Amino acid sequence: MVIRVLNSLLLGMVLCFFTASSVFSQSMVDREPVADIIIKEGFKAKECYELTPKMQLKDDFMPVKAGEKIKLLREDCEVRLVYYCKGCPDEMMINGKETVVRKPSSFREKKILETSIENGKDWFGTVITRMSSTGEKPSSKIFNLWPCPIDGATVLGGDRQIFFGWYKWHKEKERRIKGGEEIMLVIRRKGGKSKEELPIKAAALTPVNANFIPGIHYEWFIKKKEEKGHVLSETYSFSVLKKEDSDFVIKKLRTIKDEDEKRARIKQASYLQRLSDANPDLDLYADSLRFLGDVENGSFKGCLKLDDELKDECYFWAKRLKKHWVQMEAK
Repeated sequence: MVIRVLNSLLLGMVLCFFTASSVFSQSMVDREPVADIIIKEGFKAKECYELTPKMQLKDDFMPVKAGEKIKLLREDCEVRLVYYCKGCPDEMMINGKETVVRKPSSFREKKILETSIENGKDWFGTVITRMSSTGEKPSSKIFNLWPCPIDGATVLGGDRQIFFGWYKWHKEKERRIKGGEEIMLVIRRKGGKSKEELPIKAAALTPVNANFIPGIHYEWFIKKKEEKGHVLSETYSFSVLKKEDSDFVIKKLRTIKDEDEKRARIKQASYLQRLSDANPDLDLYADSLRFLGDVENGSFKGCLKLDDELKDECYFWAKRLKKHWVQMEAK
């Protein structure tokens, strides 16, 4: 069942729309990654290179933007820079000197992040081919993403679904609940008093049609269903991108195509994760979940319905999603 956030939640916030500042301080075009840094298997990124400006490095690969600087720390890491666009060098080995990430157009006049296939290399396909095969049996527990969305998440604006989910076992009997038990989701503008309460089930992902105001920060928490029920969770926050930023990302997602619609959705998920990795103040990992498959009765079913090749790719991005959740929860 899809829950629609009622207009009453939004009416009290409409004045804030005109004064809200964008989550981004730069143009979205400048925020897009143009290449991946890849290191030799078995090494840690922080041991291999430094990135300026500094941000949390990813060990499997690290998306980078034009203008960022890479400094090699260890030669045996075999640090490579792989650009996304056609007409760009397939790989650039990083030497001991400082390397500046260049715009693809400076190599050849081609649109960045093209979607068509050439010589077996398609949009982000190089890294997917090299890194998607795991050889591991997928586990359905990989999508036990509680809380969802993670604290500090960023979500796309517009009439789009956001998955909410929560579960935690409490020692106190009065706060203890079971998976599938009905609980109350409470959403409000950050620091605000007006709120909306929506029934959801514990340990299940529930889609909420999120007509939230662009550029606004929200809070949410879980309580027992009773009128004065005990609060069960911490208070989590998420922010909605400003309209022009959301429109840019959504438009870009629509350009990511493939003859196989399911593969296109996996690529769209990879775009949102890469965009998040390249920008420390942006976290669209929760939105990437929607592109990896479908949710039925509160459980994620997408990867399990794919053929072996696509399932491998899907679970590669799903495991990155889960790892990101664990890292964010640990903060």
